[in-house]
Amino acid sequence: MDIKTTNSVMCKDDITVTSIYASTERDPKYITDPSCRFVGELELGEAPGETEDENEIEKYFAFGDTELKVSVKILKTGQVLTKIMDCL
Repeated sequence: MDIKTTNSVMCKDDITVTSIYASTERDPKYITDPSCRFVGELELGEAPGETEDENEIEKYFAFGDTELKVSVKILKTGQVLTKIMDCL
């Protein structure tokens, strides 16, 4: 199963990261919910734009048996970053 989400990131330091969380609930509301846990993060590097609109990204999630493949596409540059995370 693949899932795609789109959002923007802003770079406040030299490095921008997007955090990945998992939940036992189908539709958790907050990452602070008891059912949520931190899985990992994907380093995006320095944000290429000056505004949120210029830093829009698409996240793609591909779920396997015990692994999660996360790909992030930086829309302004077309660069795609990928990380495989073990969810055990």
